[in-house]
Amino acid sequence: MKIYRGFFWSVALVGVLLLLSLVASACGGKPASTPTPTRTPKPTFTPTPAVAAQRPVQPQEKPMDGKEPMVTATPTRVQRPTATPIPPTPTPVPRPYVLVEAKKLNVRTGPGVRYPAIGSVGSGQRLDIVGKNAQGTWWKVCCVNGRRGWLSAEFVKAGGDLKKVVVAVAPPPPTPRPRPTNTPTPQPTKPPYKFSVAKLEKCEPNAGITYVNGMVYIDHHPANGYIVVFSWTPDGPYDDILGLPSNLNDLGCVSYKSGCAGNRDAGKWSHILQQGKPREGEWYFWIVDTNTRRRISAIAHVHTDGTAGPGKCQQAFVVFDTQ
Repeated sequence: MKIYRGFFWSVALVGVLLLLSLVASACGGKPASTPTPTRTPKPTFTPTPAVAAQRPVQPQEKPMDGKEPMVTATPTRVQRPTATPIPPTPTPVPRPYVLVEAKKLNVRTGPGVRYPAIGSVGSGQRLDIVGKNAQGTWWKVCCVNGRRGWLSAEFVKAGGDLKKVVVAVAPPPPTPRPRPTNTPTPQPTKPPYKFSVAKLEKCEPNAGITYVNGMVYIDHHPANGYIVVFSWTPDGPYDDILGLPSNLNDLGCVSYKSGCAGNRDAGKWSHILQQGKPREGEWYFWIVDTNTRRRISAIAHVHTDGTAGPGKCQQAFVVFDTQ
């Protein structure tokens, strides 16, 4: 049904157009010639140079009231400032210091070995530098035993900001000690006695008798004919004890005369202090000159005990010698 309607309207439209054509011919006379259609060439693309677009300037009209028109400010684009880079923070330089490299190093009151030491430091110990000497060979440091002192730069390693170290005032050097003069070594003097050696070599216990015997030597060789006396005190009386004659050269062969008959060994002598039992006492023995009766030997001291037993003394042995 729709198809027929479309067709009807098409036919009607054609008829109307024909009618209008006839009316136009009647009015004009000659029929108008139908123009021949001309083919229009396609336009070619011609590039147009780019021209910066300018904003047209609008004419300003003066208002009717005579007042100047208000100018509207054109907003200007503000350029953001470029960020300035921040320089890096410098690394702080440590304070000047020294590290001890020697195993043991003296700290002195001044820059030099002439100054006395106030203490010592060991290897690896660190101290702050507070000054130096003018030559830069000694550092003044803090602190040892609560005091500031000086260290030899030869035995330490310095570090830190050494440019800031100033020359420190050193104390005056100590007064040098006087050198000792060469004192001649005294030569050994000749002993005052011919027999300079007088010593107790041993003493053993003996419950049946108390006596002292011994030997007389000259240069370690047995010597005969020397009289050995004794007393209770050094250089005490001995004549009454022994019953000696006024002239000792008249003294016959007695036991206390070295090498006398009856003694089995040359240079041997003896004194009996107590027969039959121990006797306690302090005894002093020496040799006398047969002519002058003066002592010619050092004195030997013997203590005897009143009881016998281990560690006790009843029989002593004394030696005299010239050296």
